[in-house]
Amino acid sequence: MNVLKSIVFCTFLLTGSNICSAQEISIRGGFNLSQINFKEGSKVIEGVKLNPGFNLGPVIEFPLNGKLSVETGILFTTKGYKQKGGDVTGDINYTITRNFYYLEVPFLMKASFQVGKTELFGMIGPYIAYALFGNDYITGSGPLFTPQEKTPVKWGNDAYYKLDRLDYGPKFGGGIKLEKIQLGVSYGLGLKNFSNNGILKQKNRVLEIYIAWQIKSLK
Repeated sequence: MNVLKSIVFCTFLLTGSNICSAQEISIRGGFNLSQINFKEGSKVIEGVKLNPGFNLGPVIEFPLNGKLSVETGILFTTKGYKQKGGDVTGDINYTITRNFYYLEVPFLMKASFQVGKTELFGMIGPYIAYALFGNDYITGSGPLFTPQEKTPVKWGNDAYYKLDRLDYGPKFGGGIKLEKIQLGVSYGLGLKNFSNNGILKQKNRVLEIYIAWQIKSLK
């Protein structure tokens, strides 16, 4: 939990020191499509599918110079993956769904451009995230499966079963703003290998589609 406290503290330090000059404060929420990049040595593991989820939280934006600003906040967001498999006879089929729930802090440089009455923007920068909890769901047919099994994800430093809670990497995206409403899309490219297995590497990949509603303007 020390990492989680550090993330929250740094966010409030950054946002609090600039809150008086913030352009706007918004609440955003949206839809996630997440995946995990699995590598065993140099081999990429196939069959990993997109997993739907959500993102939600407050964001603030403060100006730097001209058309540039910085956007940050605290987001409750999901990550994970789906994977289907079975045996060659077709008697056994299964689906594994892994859901992670993170607290994430982005720190994005944002460039805005006015086109008529519409504002277009692009953004890029780093994010850091900390996993609060997670669950595995296994569904399947065959003698080895019950209709559905749910187990909590194990976190820690175990060499095989447990996972590291920390995640970080670059994020980039863009969108449009219409008065108080902002529609955006972003992609998070996780650089952190959160697997403690020395052979298997796991990194997060998340596509976010969201809408943000401006609740206060401090211009």
